Amino acid sequence: MRLAFILLLLVARSFAGETNSPSLFKLADVLPSGRCETEIMAIRFSDRANELMLKLQAAMTTNRDWFFEQVKKAKPGEPLEYDPKLGLTKDEYAEFLLESQNRHLASAGARMSCVFHTDGDILTLDNGDTNSPLGKIRLNTKTGELFASAGKIGMPTWGSGDDPKMPIGAYESCSWMYEKTDSNLYNVRIVKLDIYRLKPSGKILWRFDDSEMIDKKSKQQFEVLFQYSLNDSKADAASDATKPGLSDTNKTTSATGSNR
Repeated sequence: MRLAFILLLLVARSFAGETNSPSLFKLADVLPSGRCETEIMAIRFSDRANELMLKLQAAMTTNRDWFFEQVKKAKPGEPLEYDPKLGLTKDEYAEFLLESQNRHLASAGARMSCVFHTDGDILTLDNGDTNSPLGKIRLNTKTGELFASAGKIGMPTWGSGDDPKMPIGAYESCSWMYEKTDSNLYNVRIVKLDIYRLKPSGKILWRFDDSEMIDKKSKQQFEVLFQYSLNDSKADAASDATKPGLSDTNKTTSATGSNR
């Protein structure tokens, strides 16, 4: 379980490139109102990348302490230097680094019904699960300030990308990141939210991580990736308006996410 947290630290900023750009869109313009049927998404790797990843993960488990030391010494944004303890040959490791760049966004084959509540400028989410970290989100759609289960997360960073090799393609984004770790990586706290506007499709993609490890033991590890079309969400809202007696509470179903 600790290995999964360290891997999360390594990939937390690798989903798409980030820049410190001015605001690229208004938050209110990418958020639905009321119930929204979202599509659960996943980042897929090639079969070859998955094959090499299994060998890499097995070696990391065997050489756990050595691996943690390498992670602590690694430069931000750069892969670990090759070592036979990674469980791959030098050529295989080079192949893995190349293949891992060929990630792509794909449907996970599931949907999640979520209610987007707005009280003044504050947005909250209700996915029908009172224990879900999604329900702890408090987003000020006017100022951009975010609160979540870790408390105040802060203000967003804006970014964009046009590289088709990125897993999500061309995008504009708004991102929040809270990360707290100790020098030994025994205690880790991560809360990260990305809201992407995908340029080719116009769909809105959310990626939310909320994970915590205390004294090398996992307390919580949650990640969900979902997207929606604003046109579809407006149609859902119009449909609900014609159904008397429906409240936000009984319109919500259980969330489908990634609890590990």
